[in-house]
Amino acid sequence: MGSVFLAHDTVLHRQVALKVMAGSTDDDTARTQLLREARNAAALNHSNICTVHEVGAASGVAFIAFEDTLRYGLQAADALAYAHDHGVVHRDFKAGNVIVTGDGRLKIVDFGLARRGDLMMTGATTVASLVPAGAAAGTPYAMAPEQVRGEAADARTDVWAFGVLLYEMVVGTKPFDSETIPELFSSILRDAPPALPIAVPAPMRAVIERCLEKDRHRRWQHASEVRAALGAIQAGAAGPWSAWPSLMKRRRWLVAAAALVGIAAMVMGFDAGGVRERLAGRQHPAPPIRLAVLPFENLTGDPEQEYFSDGLTEEMITQLGRLQPQRLSVIARTSSMQYKHRSIPIAQIGRDLGVDYVLEGSARREGSRVRISATLVQVRDQTQLWSDSFERELAGILSLQSDVARGVAGSLALTLLPAEQARLAGARPVNPEAYEDYLKGQVYLWKLTPPALDTAQNYFQLALEKDPNYALAQLGIASVWASRANILDLPPDEGWPKVKSAALDTLKTDDTVGEAHSELGVVLAWYEWDWPGAEREFRRGVELNSNLAELHRSYGLLLASTGRREQALVEIRRAMELDPHSPLWRLNHGVVLFALGREDEAMAVWQKLLKTDPDFTLTHGFLWDAYHKKGRYEDAMAEAAGTKTRWPKPGCFTPVAATTRPQRPWRAATPREVIGARCTSRPK
Repeated sequence: MGSVFLAHDTVLHRQVALKVMAGSTDDDTARTQLLREARNAAALNHSNICTVHEVGAASGVAFIAFEDTLRYGLQAADALAYAHDHGVVHRDFKAGNVIVTGDGRLKIVDFGLARRGDLMMTGATTVASLVPAGAAAGTPYAMAPEQVRGEAADARTDVWAFGVLLYEMVVGTKPFDSETIPELFSSILRDAPPALPIAVPAPMRAVIERCLEKDRHRRWQHASEVRAALGAIQAGAAGPWSAWPSLMKRRRWLVAAAALVGIAAMVMGFDAGGVRERLAGRQHPAPPIRLAVLPFENLTGDPEQEYFSDGLTEEMITQLGRLQPQRLSVIARTSSMQYKHRSIPIAQIGRDLGVDYVLEGSARREGSRVRISATLVQVRDQTQLWSDSFERELAGILSLQSDVARGVAGSLALTLLPAEQARLAGARPVNPEAYEDYLKGQVYLWKLTPPALDTAQNYFQLALEKDPNYALAQLGIASVWASRANILDLPPDEGWPKVKSAALDTLKTDDTVGEAHSELGVVLAWYEWDWPGAEREFRRGVELNSNLAELHRSYGLLLASTGRREQALVEIRRAMELDPHSPLWRLNHGVVLFALGREDEAMAVWQKLLKTDPDFTLTHGFLWDAYHKKGRYEDAMAEAAGTKTRWPKPGCFTPVAATTRPQRPWRAATPREVIGARCTSRPK
């Protein structure tokens, strides 16, 4: 929006920071915007936030004069925390908006994009009306992933920008940098920043890495938390920290120089899909809306057409899950499909699944025509919020699904981002025969028996022969191989490389398929033991669609295996929220609790699971080990016997608990054993 210069006040004989608005900006707009910025800053009285001395104009150019002091590090975190406590989110925090005074004090300037919870005053002009058409709202290299996606900014957005600044100070370069805006945004959304220098102590490294978590829920939630972390580092300045000051001194000039040279607000012609109209500072995001898609009814009366209505149900779960994952949480297929052909009141379904809304529907296919009816119901009072019917040729089935998704989004007041609008509007025609083969493959995939998996694979292959660029059919092949490896129908050394190959094929066709990133992450984690690579894939999958229960489970197991067990618990619980009827998620919940030392809680989870799923063999295996550790050897023997009678290849549990001898040393089961009880040793 303008440039900041080091200037001399000839009246009061002092140095000041002078902000000058872009000369091309319309006068009225500039003055209104500048006045708004001044009011933002004037509302905050803090030693590390600029003091506004004057707002005026010279030769028709608007300017702001600021107090001439700045410092960084703890002071910057303290200033941001103060702003956050007072309902102000900066939204454009960067090196160019930080000034260091001669006595080493830090000042934050440029509150032109900041938002206050009270919108400053009654009738205040909105940001969208102040920013000229085509102007940037935020500096691209410092923008958080949620800003790039056009989502609302909050305190955690400033925390990301603070992490960018810390990274610049210790490395001397930006964590994300590209020659073009699209490349830059792709990097921000997908890539990890280059590794920090070895000289950076582990505590500081941890602070920076957490600031730069792409999922804002995993960042520090408030600048005060960052301030506390930095304060703890400062308080414990012995050890590795003692080598840090020299590195800091070499970097300090970066902060002051960036501001005093007068960095202008970058890329004035840029607007990330209308981002400036939606970047509102909101410290406490509303809880997500929870929705279940109930099995669509087959109105043809022909049992042979059940695959079509079942497949359509799953397709709608996927479509709705991708709409706004941060705002709309969609229950997974395995839990929703349990209500097929069951007359259960909506209120009870809502309680069982913990949802606010349910989508009911029906499908009728006659020849090449498809008709779908859908109704959105609010669980609380069974109010019908929306209902409509759509009819298309089968080739237009994806656009029909998009129509339903838009109807649901509108009824739930979900504002679709331009990218999502484009995805729904750009639904491509499908090859009708390929689509039918794909749906039939999905039906057999869920049966999870070797013969059914053979049939599923054949259908997916037929779909690919008719449409070689059918990404979901490619994903189906990957899922078949993964299922074969998990149920030990294939040796791991044969099955998992095939999963990887099929997942990579899927991503070559469409790299936005979150499930493919999940499958690839599992291979990298538990077959190739490439945990950093696996984490990248899991995180990318979460960014694309955070409504994938299996993805959260796999990521949680990875976090547990790398020592981040509290975070692992968050992921496992998220999987349980999305798929509350799945026994596997509850099993893994117990696994992570056990790893945290909460053994009695874990055993209670497993015992409760056995009451509802007595034949879920893995539960017996983990109780077997747990009883052994607790010295309950008779109980351990009973579980061992139960496991061996249920598991098709009992020897596969040998790595978890080879015997029940009291002298056997305990160890926790590895994620490899958790996921599939696979019977191979770790590759050398």
